Amino acid sequence: DLLVSTLLFLLYVLEFVVMAEEQLEKLVMMELQMITLDANLIALAHSRLNRELRCRDMEDQATVTITSGSGPLPAGYLEFIEVKDAGGRVLAAADPSFADEQFASASAGTAKYFAVMGSDIKTWPASSSNLVLRYYEAIPDLATASTNWLLTKCPGLYLYGSLIEAAAF
Repeated sequence: DLLVSTLLFLLYVLEFVVMAEEQLEKLVMMELQMITLDANLIALAHSRLNRELRCRDMEDQATVTITSGSGPLPAGYLEFIEVKDAGGRVLAAADPSFADEQFASASAGTAKYFAVMGSDIKTWPASSSNLVLRYYEAIPDLATASTNWLLTKCPGLYLYGSLIEAAAF
């Protein structure tokens, strides 16, 4: 009787351990899913901040090399603040179709207008003079760095943004 009782008890304990292990595995999987969800919500919040936030800490300046009236925008470019030629003259923003029509027959010269087209900046009339571009730069991505200036200054902003993104679910 004692041997049977002991074996039944050990069988019960073994069953409990197996159940506990399965429960633990489920909890771990749920936690991993939550971590993934958290990372996705943070990425969504980060993307929204880059679309909607404009502040002094996002401002940057770069010299853009222009060849035949066109040059590449700097990495992280979001939106222009001001564009000047090498002589310090401010260029006016123009609709590309307007500028193409106005300067269709013009030869190269001193740029007066500019437009952002895709990942380039274009000038009219076509110029080969470098531009000084003041612009808003993207907030550094948390996927490639553990922190950035915004997280340091306003840690609650990412939490709030993540909660806003989570509200959609």
